[in-house]
Amino acid sequence: QRESASLAVGEQEKKVAQLRRKLRETIRSQQAAAEFAAQNKPNVEKDTQCDPVRNGHSNGQGCQGAEEEVLGKKVSKRELLELEVTGQKSLQYRLEEVTIPSTQEAILQSLVKILMEPRGMHRHLEVVGHCEDRESDDVAQRRAEAATQWLLEAGIPAERMTVSWEVGGPALCR
Repeated sequence: QRESASLAVGEQEKKVAQLRRKLRETIRSQQAAAEFAAQNKPNVEKDTQCDPVRNGHSNGQGCQGAEEEVLGKKVSKRELLELEVTGQKSLQYRLEEVTIPSTQEAILQSLVKILMEPRGMHRHLEVVGHCEDRESDDVAQRRAEAATQWLLEAGIPAERMTVSWEVGGPALCR
């Protein structure tokens, strides 16, 4: 009995050690995710000249005439303040790969779901293709076009998307 009890204790200690390792991994992963989120937080600054609350213009009168071009359209400063960045999704590719990897389709499906729900009908999607410096220059464009085609086939109207690409791309996409 003593032997079986010590074996049982040994097994329990192994399980505790495994759980502690998993906990440490989870904590490291959460810290890395928080760090990533902090580094990639959208930088949205309000223009105080056009802030109706600060300037006492409850009807937005102080924002008249101030316009910027956003996604190819003229947008008033007031409308610009109301724009919402809802998130950023990235697809992972192998070098020189331009077709949508089947393992990444779930990301696109989640975007379709968000865009097609009733409260998402006002949302606009910006598709940006990226490629690494060591890939062909046309890879970024072909990736953006492939993602756009996938979204079109899924039912997202073309007028709700803006497509662009960047050769080399930011470090976060590498």
